Amino acid sequence: SCPATVDPLQSREEDSHFLSLEDVRAMMCTFAEERDWHKFHTPRNVLLTLVGEVGELSELFQWRGEVQPGLPEFSPEQRVRVGEELSDVLLNLVLLTDRCGVDFSQAVRDKLAKNAAKYPAPVVRGSSRKYTEYTMAELDRANAAVPQSGMTVSNSIPLELPQSSMQGTRSLALEEVRVLMHTFAEDRDWHKYHTPRNLLLALVGEVGELS
Repeated sequence: SCPATVDPLQSREEDSHFLSLEDVRAMMCTFAEERDWHKFHTPRNVLLTLVGEVGELSELFQWRGEVQPGLPEFSPEQRVRVGEELSDVLLNLVLLTDRCGVDFSQAVRDKLAKNAAKYPAPVVRGSSRKYTEYTMAELDRANAAVPQSGMTVSNSIPLELPQSSMQGTRSLALEEVRVLMHTFAEDRDWHKYHTPRNLLLALVGEVGELS
């Protein structure tokens, strides 16, 4: 439900340049409430809108082949369009979590912890293999390589990610989510696979699974 009073344009006293997932949810909720649009925002309708927005984002990359990080092949106007479509995707994703009653920040923390268990950094570093392709022998070798701390690959999950972000129940800032994803990928040497095209294809796949 919407907060009693929300001013979407009012900056917070601290870290006013960092929007949180809850900030975005409140903005979207207020925007819809002021227009009496909640009656249209069923989970199915919002999901279909999200699928459409991902399609519009994909259209900007169509027929370009591989695209380099930073989009040097795009004009300034095209980069603005990409930002707009990415924002539409994010806004509808946050709205969907609200309409489904999902605590987005906690879901992100839980998913990162789950992914860390499925893809322990000492095992998967530099590889793009799926977690089901790793053997128990590889996992055992990774556990043996963990520094002398009494921790194992499976129970040291939180230690590789920023503690201040992974602990607690407060709403994550969007910048925190970016840092968490960056750290997760860097620990596994996965940035080389994270081209804009590959990430867009992964996004399309995830939205397809959700659908």
